[in-house]
Amino acid sequence: MFVTRLACCLAAAAVCSSTCAAAEEEKTPEANAWERVDSLNKQSLQDFLKKFPDGKYAQEAKLGCSLQDKFVAIGDKKSKPAATIPFDVLGQRWQSWTKRNPDKGVIGYFAKKGEKFTSLGWFSPLTGGSTPGGNSVSFDGSGVMVSPTGDGSIIGFRTDGLKYEWLGGVVSQGSGDEPMFFGVLEGTGLVHLSGAGKVTLPDGKTFDLK
Repeated sequence: MFVTRLACCLAAAAVCSSTCAAAEEEKTPEANAWERVDSLNKQSLQDFLKKFPDGKYAQEAKLGCSLQDKFVAIGDKKSKPAATIPFDVLGQRWQSWTKRNPDKGVIGYFAKKGEKFTSLGWFSPLTGGSTPGGNSVSFDGSGVMVSPTGDGSIIGFRTDGLKYEWLGGVVSQGSGDEPMFFGVLEGTGLVHLSGAGKVTLPDGKTFDLK
């Protein structure tokens, strides 16, 4: 079954300043430190890990460091990605997205099969509070959340084993609960950074990602 449309809406809630202040007081030192982390900046992640090497967010911080290392290695041509999705394959909608959200940021798309229906939507796979792009929320004409398209952006897919049709007929099929991560590499396309699964291009070419 191909997932061709995201059928979720984004809800926003306004919270008064006194409530925010009270919540801030209740946060742990680690949580307060995590709010200052830029998940797309390796140094920021490393600084956090020095203080909280075994904390609640340590595994996510290590993942962020690993993704940055892989992205830099691919950009410097010291490593070859297991899969590359060229920008031209993503079609006109991607070109439109580059105008709507040209910034660097992070987004994740998910599909999850339930007992009666499939849930579709988006999530934040890297949650450091100072990660860029968190406020750049918009939807295209098909109701799909527009991903950040700036160089260095990271896009995740968590599909619960389903075949998820994204832009230009590109189909991703993740393995298990762990997302597949791709980095936006200027002049190249989306390069695979980590995560197991399959990606199939419109011409039928399939990448089996370990």
